[in-house]
Amino acid sequence: MRRYVVQHRHARLAMCYHFAADTTFAIAVRRPPTKTSTCPRMQLSPRHPTRFERLQCSVRRELACGLAGLLRVGGRAQAQRWLDRALRTHRDISPCFFAPLPVSRIALGALPTRACRVSIIDTIIAEWVDCDGHLFNCLDYFLGTGNWAPLIRSTNGDPVREEARQLLEADLSYKQTEVYQTLVQAVRDNPPQRRQGRQLTEVADVDRYFERFVRLFDSIMQHGMLEHAVLDRKALRFSRERGMGVAVDRNGSLHRLQGANHRWAIAQVLEIREVPVEIRLVHVGNGMALEDRLENVLA
Repeated sequence: MRRYVVQHRHARLAMCYHFAADTTFAIAVRRPPTKTSTCPRMQLSPRHPTRFERLQCSVRRELACGLAGLLRVGGRAQAQRWLDRALRTHRDISPCFFAPLPVSRIALGALPTRACRVSIIDTIIAEWVDCDGHLFNCLDYFLGTGNWAPLIRSTNGDPVREEARQLLEADLSYKQTEVYQTLVQAVRDNPPQRRQGRQLTEVADVDRYFERFVRLFDSIMQHGMLEHAVLDRKALRFSRERGMGVAVDRNGSLHRLQGANHRWAIAQVLEIREVPVEIRLVHVGNGMALEDRLENVLA
């Protein structure tokens, strides 16, 4: 076990946490710098987490929210200084993902958004990443380093996109689609399928899943593809599915983040040209300043 001390100047308190050795949580931790960075040797690969690893990530997420609350007391300038420090020291602590998202939101005021052409994003980045034996959920962080190539896969053959295509062809009468019959048959004969984080263990679960899908279809056809903040104001959200987020890799290319799969699929089958996306993960390993990278992406 290692001891990490988090200090906050405004609250004048020090919180001591004991994490397992795999905790590279980077919440302004005081850790002796290494003489040489291990970032170039990091091996990244997608991996499914165990239940205990999911719990660990949940604890880190709660701690990040707590730190964000402390930094909010000190104002945005304090959060900006924290983010600057994380950028300066990330080569010493050598995580593949750092700068928790809640703190980064405060430091930036809001995460950058842009209108993005649906046709240029046909890849998705893995949610759970093994980094030399340390497990990260990349959705919890704003900045990253390392070689992301093993984490990126094509979205061709996405079952949700096929479901959206068949729904549109059936005029949203989901019980007439082949994918509905397939999921119902899977409930009876095979291990249950998962959709939106839920197991479809009964026919009623399959019906509820498609009913939510159809309501989302109706909403997008009526109102267009709106940002999540607008959906909340207009009370148009039908599920807890995340908004549409993207990651910016070392070369400036955009990749989908996990979440909002149904919104992406509907946008593709309806041939919507542009959708609003939130930039939630940025690669900073090529030496370019964060401001310059964001400016290039938002241009």
